[in-house]
Amino acid sequence: MKKIIILIAAISMIFSSCEIDNFEAPAAMLSGTVTYNGNPVGVRTNGAQFELWQDGYALREKIAVHIAQDGTYSARLFNGEYKLVRLAGAPWDAQSSDTIVINVSGNTEKNVEVKPFFTISDESFEVKGNAVVAKFKVNQVDPDAALQDVKLYLSKNVLVDENQKDFALKADVSTIISGQEVTMIATLPQSLDGEFYYFTRVGVRSDKSNEFYYTQVQELQGDPNGPKNPTADFTSLVDGRDVAFATTSKYVETFMWDFGDGETSTEENPSHTYAQGGDYTITLTAMGGEGTISAIATHTVNVGYVLIPVTNGDFQLSGTDNRIVNWGDVQGWNSDSPTTDSGVENLGTWWSAGNDSYKGVLFNVDASGYNITDHIILEGEVFKLNLEAINIWNGPKITVSIVYLADNGSRNEISSKTFDVVSNEWTAIELVATATAESIGGKLGIEFKGVSGDGADSWTSFDNVELFAK
Repeated sequence: MKKIIILIAAISMIFSSCEIDNFEAPAAMLSGTVTYNGNPVGVRTNGAQFELWQDGYALREKIAVHIAQDGTYSARLFNGEYKLVRLAGAPWDAQSSDTIVINVSGNTEKNVEVKPFFTISDESFEVKGNAVVAKFKVNQVDPDAALQDVKLYLSKNVLVDENQKDFALKADVSTIISGQEVTMIATLPQSLDGEFYYFTRVGVRSDKSNEFYYTQVQELQGDPNGPKNPTADFTSLVDGRDVAFATTSKYVETFMWDFGDGETSTEENPSHTYAQGGDYTITLTAMGGEGTISAIATHTVNVGYVLIPVTNGDFQLSGTDNRIVNWGDVQGWNSDSPTTDSGVENLGTWWSAGNDSYKGVLFNVDASGYNITDHIILEGEVFKLNLEAINIWNGPKITVSIVYLADNGSRNEISSKTFDVVSNEWTAIELVATATAESIGGKLGIEFKGVSGDGADSWTSFDNVELFAK
């Protein structure tokens, strides 16, 4: 009989234990929205979190509450009093030491107000051809926070954030001013260009958190067969002051070129001649079909020097095998007075190289030899004079000048410099000068003078004179 009684007691204990442990599942629902000034805050799905704590139980553990990308959250709980904690790492001031007491009784709604470091407002999105144009304002809330990132996101899926996206365009934060409108244009990547719909939002991140504050997700209608936005780019080929342009643009219906000197063209691949050399900023505006976004490309082109004809600059027009001892008898050349031992000579025995052609000869006692071109000087022009020179005898220096002939017939200096030369070796010489205000409108010219090494008689030779302007 004792065995039967013990068995009945054991069975009774088993059923009693099952009855005690079999609690009902939590039936209350706590839900709400994360807000700032009453407006929902967009986040990365499951990126930012809250924690709920409930006191009065031996086993006390946190209840993690995840936040959806639209800022909503929910948790199934038992009725009772809970403490909600805003955790650090979110795109808002954590206020971790400050908890929110929530009494849960049945279905309970509780919005949680936060203070973001930055917000985005007044956002709008528009499809233009195969691009999305986003306009919005970035607003600084925390004066101690620094702007780190602003991005425009695109995705085939409704979940869009830093981790889940098909495309992201990053803005230059150095150009963004709090409260002022920002425009970002994202050309659709190939993965989205063929879609009939896709999703977008904008995110902003501060230096105080790795998480972005996001706008609410918006759905956009795509048009795979619609017009494409044009692209703009071009190459250029410079030949002196003549420049040929070739476009590499796509989806263009109309071209507009600005050559940077006040001249324009609507040709597809124009050529342009610049009046002066220098650096010019070329702008190409490529326009597509209706409803598309024009594209702009700019490049700087350096228009190089143009050769200015110098009559008889290589002395090959002398027309005689004899020595010419007066500059006035040399075609293209002259001096202020007749010279006695300056001019040109052919096959001189005193040069070590290139002795098969005429060379200019400078006797230091004689007046300078000069050559005036037909080039009329323009404002801002830069000139370059190249030649070769050699010391014939006691003539180790040559003075080289760029000059201009004024309307009154006077010859005036723009720039002058004395160069060292050596015997038995031709020295390459280059002189660069910029047009002076007084020289504008005058005729460009060059002038040369031999310099003695010791004050006694000396002879210096020069050849291959070239003059350039840009």
